Amino acid sequence: VEVSEAGIYLITAESIEGCQVSDEIEVTENMIPSINIDNIELCPGEMQNISLPAGFEEYIWTGIMATGNQVTLDYQSVDTPTTISATATIIDDNGCSSTDEFELSYLPELNAEILSSNISICEGETAQLEVSGGLYYDWTDPAGSLSSTNISNPVASPVSSTSYTVEVTDDCPNNFASFDINVNVNPPPLADAGADTCTIAGADLELTASGGLQYIWNNPDLIVGSSTSQTVIVNVEEDTSFVVTVIDENQCQSQDSIQVCI
Repeated sequence: VEVSEAGIYLITAESIEGCQVSDEIEVTENMIPSINIDNIELCPGEMQNISLPAGFEEYIWTGIMATGNQVTLDYQSVDTPTTISATATIIDDNGCSSTDEFELSYLPELNAEILSSNISICEGETAQLEVSGGLYYDWTDPAGSLSSTNISNPVASPVSSTSYTVEVTDDCPNNFASFDINVNVNPPPLADAGADTCTIAGADLELTASGGLQYIWNNPDLIVGSSTSQTVIVNVEEDTSFVVTVIDENQCQSQDSIQVCI
């Protein structure tokens, strides 16, 4: 005979001769408390205690190294967020059991880094600042020259040399890093193509520029030889303007022009 709930049951047996015998049987339902373990996240340096009801015959854990009803979970070092599944089962002296499944997640230490702490640009240029390894980014922007203050790679457009600070965090309260990034704004070179001058049509004329390390002249078809020298030889048949681009050691550039008349 199988029953599904507690109570007092009358059992009657009858023989083939018609004789009957009866007896009462009391069925008691053994109640076992349910257990509920919330999912657990551990950050570097943290620990978590789990307490199950005391007084049971047996405690069985899977997924973690544990015994008994009191368990202390210590942080385990990981390189990436790692989650494992675990279960806890309690069994009483009647063999009744209750099981709960939970997840245990380990979050890594913050591994934040910046691409460069010193960046050089020329006046009028922009620079992309890059930091990685976190979830949240908070930039100080003393000149209001960043495209955003809460992303990992804002674009800086300073008009003068500026130092920016970024704080990097994630979901762990003690995971924190701070970096300074200096953006140096270099002025353009003082390009000088020389004073305007005149020459005879078809005659060679020497032009010399100054102010930088590299020089690029326009009108290369009117230049005898290289058009990327500081000093060039030109040959013109009519009034002509030459423009020289001057580039300095910071790769900043500016231009100047010279008028050659006939």
